[in-house]
Amino acid sequence: MGFSQGGWASAGVQKALEQNNTTGLTLKGTACVAGAYFLKEISLKYAIANKSTLYLGYVANAYSTVYGQDISTILKPDYVKLIPTLFDGNKDVDFVVDALPKDPSDLYKPEMIDAINHNKNNWFTMALGQNGAYNWKLISKARLFYGAKDTDVSPEDAIKTYNYVKNLGGNVELVNLGDFDHTETFLNALPEIQKWFNNSK
Repeated sequence: MGFSQGGWASAGVQKALEQNNTTGLTLKGTACVAGAYFLKEISLKYAIANKSTLYLGYVANAYSTVYGQDISTILKPDYVKLIPTLFDGNKDVDFVVDALPKDPSDLYKPEMIDAINHNKNNWFTMALGQNGAYNWKLISKARLFYGAKDTDVSPEDAIKTYNYVKNLGGNVELVNLGDFDHTETFLNALPEIQKWFNNSK
């Protein structure tokens, strides 16, 4: 079970267990709540549209670190040195949010925003595409939970993932929990997941 980024991670763990399981464990089901699965095609565009600079900042920091790329290819000069210090694991969320600009156009370079919004290829957008969590046939049951009023992760992420996996013949179910925002989606998903897991023993 995973929420938000954890929803993406849970889908990836399911893929690993079903395609190369050396653990001896038997997977019975996966619950993914408000996950960002189409990183390149939906998730980052949605973050820009909704001015989610917290997400944009940590994604830029994470990808530049993991892929060994200069963060200055993503960020405007004022934030090149600041962003790695904000996401060093020692700052709380409120501190980070207060230090970030409110508008993505003040954080990301205009050419990077253009590349994300118009599906142009560069190292960053290509890496986002490679890390999507949707393009395989799920064997064990996966339930994708989402809230219709989530402004952090697009409901379209879950809907499009469901349609994609279903077309592959995958074992997937889509659950619209109602008109909930990101946190409310998580809270309302928990009892549903608990009941499902209890009945799957």
